[in-house]
Amino acid sequence: MAGRPDAVHDRVLVRREPTELSAPQRRVLGPAFYGDLTHTQVARLTGWPLGTVKSHARRGLRRLSHRLREAGVPKAPRSYAARTMRAIGEADAKRRKDLASG
Repeated sequence: MAGRPDAVHDRVLVRREPTELSAPQRRVLGPAFYGDLTHTQVARLTGWPLGTVKSHARRGLRRLSHRLREAGVPKAPRSYAARTMRAIGEADAKRRKDLASG
C-alpha cells in the first residue's frame, strides 16, 4: 500500500494542507491532534474563550475536509479524528452543564 502512487499523493496532501489553514485554526488543531488536548485545554493554552476554540476547530476541520475532497482524496467513513473531536466537544458540554447545576 505504501508503494502505491495514490497513497503517496494522499500522504503529501494531508501533510501540506494544514499549512493552508489560518493561523488561529492551526493554533487550535495542532495541539488538539498532536498533543491530544481537549478544547478546554486548548482554550487554557491559547487564552481564548472555549467557544472561539471550538469555532476555529470546526472551521479548520471543514476547510481541511473540503480541500482534500477537491484534491481527489476520497471521503473516509467517520474518521477517528472526527469522532474524537465530537467526543471532546460532548465531554466539554457535559462538564459545563455539571458545573452549572452545582
